[in-house]
Amino acid sequence: MGTVSGRRDRSFRLFAIKWFSMGLWKIFLLWGAGLLAAVILVFVCIRFFDYPVASFFLGNVGRVEDIGRALSGPVVVATQMIIILSLAIARVIRGSLPDLAKAVLLACCASLSAYSANEFVLKLLFGRQNPSEYFLTPMTGVFHFFHGGQSSSFPSSHMVVASAFVGVLMRLYPRMIVPFAMVLFVTGAVLVIGGWHFLGDVVGGAFVGGTAGLLAGELWSEHVRGSGPALRI
Repeated sequence: MGTVSGRRDRSFRLFAIKWFSMGLWKIFLLWGAGLLAAVILVFVCIRFFDYPVASFFLGNVGRVEDIGRALSGPVVVATQMIIILSLAIARVIRGSLPDLAKAVLLACCASLSAYSANEFVLKLLFGRQNPSEYFLTPMTGVFHFFHGGQSSSFPSSHMVVASAFVGVLMRLYPRMIVPFAMVLFVTGAVLVIGGWHFLGDVVGGAFVGGTAGLLAGELWSEHVRGSGPALRI
């Protein structure tokens, strides 16, 4: 136990030194550039595309109502919790997990964390009406700060979940970035075409979820590189 504890302490110290000396400013710089790009893109979407595009696809809401219920937030959360529980049980029984299973477990945890932050913090903070509410009883202004709820539209929780999950896999399997990016593109397109979200909501959700997923993947990669087998799942 003492040896494992000592290795864990040394690993943490090395990790902290590396991040807070040479690499941390680069990470913040990249994240800041991504944030600026996301803000600009969201502004452009709100100014030029959100309402015409949402109006065009508004008629699809009734047609995809059953799909919306089947893929609702509680269903997605429950599915990921089942995956986490199943992998945890497999870890206890087998003593270890394959690399892909570890990646999926990490992706689910990052996805659920990002979903919780979005549902209970960001949506309440921004308070943007979803397309159905907007075209039925429009409110003045785009964002109604600190007056939102879980039915608010920005950022898109489904896009947050998908981007966080895929973001982990992108970081751990960089050769698969193109297929993973296509998955996110299709997810965003479905959310807009189905009439559930504005285009700007999808962009915001992709940034929030992508931040969580890529950060989780990077932290895990550093952990694996700096730890011995005794510290790995």
